[in-house]
Amino acid sequence: MRCNQASAVAAVGCLLCVALVAGCGQKQLDKTVKSWFNRKPPGQQMFVALQEEDPDLRRQAVLVIAKSDSSAQQWAIKALDTIARTDPNSQVRCAAIRGLGRSGLPEAVQPLLMILNWSDYPDEVLYPPDHDVRWDAVAVLSSLCGWGLVPDQQLPQVRQTLLRLLRGDDSRNVRLEAARGLACFGRDRHVLDALIAALNDPDFAVVYQAEQSLMSLTGMTLDHDSAAWLAWRDKQEDPFARAGQVPESLQPQQRAWWTKSLAAVRRVVILWQGERKEQ
Repeated sequence: MRCNQASAVAAVGCLLCVALVAGCGQKQLDKTVKSWFNRKPPGQQMFVALQEEDPDLRRQAVLVIAKSDSSAQQWAIKALDTIARTDPNSQVRCAAIRGLGRSGLPEAVQPLLMILNWSDYPDEVLYPPDHDVRWDAVAVLSSLCGWGLVPDQQLPQVRQTLLRLLRGDDSRNVRLEAARGLACFGRDRHVLDALIAALNDPDFAVVYQAEQSLMSLTGMTLDHDSAAWLAWRDKQEDPFARAGQVPESLQPQQRAWWTKSLAAVRRVVILWQGERKEQ
């Protein structure tokens, strides 16, 4: 017993020393010590995540739940669902959203749809999502779709949600993730048209992702040219006939290594600073 007590005192002493060396203020130091002493197993962390006044402590509790072996249990899913929809702090909500995605369960889809379509649920306790919450929600939803974890009955709503976000969200990150998620919907001409339209997006990161999704759906690439895509589409009896195949222009035997390298460098430069404008 004395050994355990001595070890605990030594651990606290080390924690205090690290905090002081790091220049933590008294408030942050108190929070750090409180967090260390209040370490709880995942089941008890649920009450911290739902009831603690300090958002940092709530977020830490959510992370403990999300990273634990209990994250796929029903009590954890329900807690993360509630926090993702109703916590007043966006970073706490984002941690809960990522926890739902980490569970890999179909039950994670409905709260994400509710968050992204919050105005459609006036009778639910649901906080409007800010940019960060929408970004994480659509990223997780797109990943679940790509992993085949969205129940069939929810696929139409997921599709409509992603189409709406791609066409009209004011965040480039949300539009980018929506374009990624739409690659899950093969043989759908409405999705094909929406991705072609997204090639005119003012942000090249969105344009690049739209081209990647078009490549996945059609096995073609037309260098981010929406007019070329429209002309190609109108000539095809079945634009999805090569879905999942690597475009011929990107196959190793068709491109010299230096050509591929230059193209890769160009993509990185464009993603970093955007297309160069003509003077």
